[in-house]
Amino acid sequence: RRRRVTAACVVDLRVGGAGGDASSSSTSSVAHSLRAGLGCFHADDAVTSVTWHPTREHVLLCAHGRVVTAWDVRHLPSETAGSADSAAAAVAGMSLAAGAAPRGRVHLYAFNNDEVNSVCVDRKGRRMCAADDGGEIVVVDVGDETSVGGALVKTLKNGHENIAAGAAFRDHKPNDVVSGGLDCAVCKWDQSRATPVATWRVGELASASDAESGSYHDDADDAASPPPMCNPPMVHAIACANGFEVRDDCAGVKRLVAAACGDGTCALIDLDLPKSGAAKSRNNKSGSRTSKGRSS
Repeated sequence: RRRRVTAACVVDLRVGGAGGDASSSSTSSVAHSLRAGLGCFHADDAVTSVTWHPTREHVLLCAHGRVVTAWDVRHLPSETAGSADSAAAAVAGMSLAAGAAPRGRVHLYAFNNDEVNSVCVDRKGRRMCAADDGGEIVVVDVGDETSVGGALVKTLKNGHENIAAGAAFRDHKPNDVVSGGLDCAVCKWDQSRATPVATWRVGELASASDAESGSYHDDADDAASPPPMCNPPMVHAIACANGFEVRDDCAGVKRLVAAACGDGTCALIDLDLPKSGAAKSRNNKSGSRTSKGRSS
């Protein structure tokens, strides 16, 4: 059985690459490592998502367990703390539970009720959204640098039937949040409302697109094509186009969200379709939640 390691590494990109900085004297590309043994995370937590703060360039946010922590990479805990014996490392790993903030941790956001899968901060650095296993997305005010825990803005729920794998802001529409989940759904939210304003089922969109195109498949082409994947189109990650950096000849791109799906496809969805083009907000369907797993 493999030993589980909980860590997040900060990598020096100047080392080891063809275009590396020759002036760098370091021989290792790992500039630092945040680990449970240093008191950074709980020993049982996986670090599921990381992102840099867009306006505070020295701040790194890490999602682990049910929380998101923010770290000042200029003042991280000493690596020598992890070289002690296992008993000392275990004590260090208890620092989160004991409430003692390890060196370098500047924020601890604890608003999710289940394990966090993704974390995103808007372009102005004012709000953060975190999607979790319970299908909820919390939106947190992180604009106050003096606030350690931030302030909850809204819990977005009743959109996903199970795990919400990812969530992101739309840069040119600051009130919009988009999420994708293992229920094969993409939801569009308004931060002023707790339920989604629109929902798209990726599998249904693909079927409707095939029906509308009425494309004819030749038997010879079918024989040469690889067999289709049997995995459902669970949405594992999403990305919204940057509405402020789209050229005029690509203006339609800022309407799109890209959804990475478990059936080997990437769905592109127009988020600004009229309401008739998307399912209206609905209550969560009853039924047991699916276990967290990735398509194989």
